[in-house]
Amino acid sequence: MKTLFKIFVILFFSFSLSFAEIEKFAYSCGNKICFNAWPKLPDINNWKHDRKVSLHYSMNVIIPQGYNFSNAKSIIYARAILKEKVSFKTLDEFIQNDINSFKINKPEVKIFDVAMKNKFDKKYYKSLKFFANKSYEQLYYTEEKDQNVNEYYVLFTLSAFSENDYNKSLPVFEELLFLYNK
Repeated sequence: MKTLFKIFVILFFSFSLSFAEIEKFAYSCGNKICFNAWPKLPDINNWKHDRKVSLHYSMNVIIPQGYNFSNAKSIIYARAILKEKVSFKTLDEFIQNDINSFKINKPEVKIFDVAMKNKFDKKYYKSLKFFANKSYEQLYYTEEKDQNVNEYYVLFTLSAFSENDYNKSLPVFEELLFLYNK
């Protein structure tokens, strides 16, 4: 009986830990109620959550301490897009749409595959760099289910205005991904 109980406990916690923590909430925006959902991000030293900007852009935005969204040299944000709200059937289609949007908005963009450090073996993901004039971004794409088994495309982005600022912020971005994927 004790063995059966131990197996149940292990399976229960294994199952419950496999879901992403997607924060969902409603708030007043003008004369209506708005809804948002985004991945819950771990705390990162010397970076802070910007709730006002996050609500405005429907994404979880963090910026370096001592800066605001307007003057930060780099920012990190995360989005959770409910799969049933978009027409894409696969993560690859979702990513291709992003690539096409980048090419339309910044025709000079250079796109590179990124081999992430071997920390994210447990799930499928894709990471790309998009470098254009004064726009240096790295995106990490994956899929998640929340505890209600809603399915999301999840996107994490490091965005910087210079390659130097991108390189300075990259270790923070990788730390955030590592902590999120634990």
